[in-house]
Amino acid sequence: MNAKTEITVVYKTSKKIKFLIALLTIAFLGSILWIRLSTPINMVFMSNYGFSEVDGLVTAHGSWVSPTSDLANPLQTVEIECFRQLGHCFSYTAELSEGNYLSVSSELYEIETWGDDAVITKPNEFKCVEYQLTLNRRSKTVTNIRHTIDNKSEFCVGTQDEPITLTLGDGDQRVQKYKTKN
Repeated sequence: MNAKTEITVVYKTSKKIKFLIALLTIAFLGSILWIRLSTPINMVFMSNYGFSEVDGLVTAHGSWVSPTSDLANPLQTVEIECFRQLGHCFSYTAELSEGNYLSVSSELYEIETWGDDAVITKPNEFKCVEYQLTLNRRSKTVTNIRHTIDNKSEFCVGTQDEPITLTLGDGDQRVQKYKTKN
C-alpha cells in the first residue's frame, strides 16, 4: 500500500468515525428530548388575589386559605360575584384533589346585608355545615366562615365542631405553601 492509499483509507475512516459520532450524538439528544416530552410536568398556576366593585357589583378572586385548619383540597381557585340588584352572590370554585382529580362547583348565596362596609350573605347549608361569606368593601378582603350544624348523624360524624375561617388570598402563594408542605 502506498502513502496515497494510506491517506485515503485514514481519511475515509476518519469520515466514518465523525459520521458515527454525529449519529450517536443526535440519537442521545433525541432520547433526552423524548424523555422530557413524555414525562408529565407537574406545574400548577393559580390567579392572584383580586377585589373590585362597580355599580352594584362586587367581585373577588383568589384561593381559600385557613390559618386554623388544613383544607381538604388546598389547591383551588375561587371567583365570587355579588349583584346588589339580584340580591345574590355566585361563587365558582375549581379544585384539584388527591389523585389529580379536577372538579368545578358553583354555589348561590342570598345576600343578607349590602352595606357601605360589607356585603354579607345569609348562611348556606350543606348537609353538615353552613358557610357565610363576607366581602369587606373597606379592607377589600373576603372571609368565609364555616359553622358545623350537625356532627351527630351518620353522614356527618367526625365533622369538626369549631368554626373554620377561610380567607380569600393569593393563589400562587397557596401553591408554594402546598409544595413546601408536600
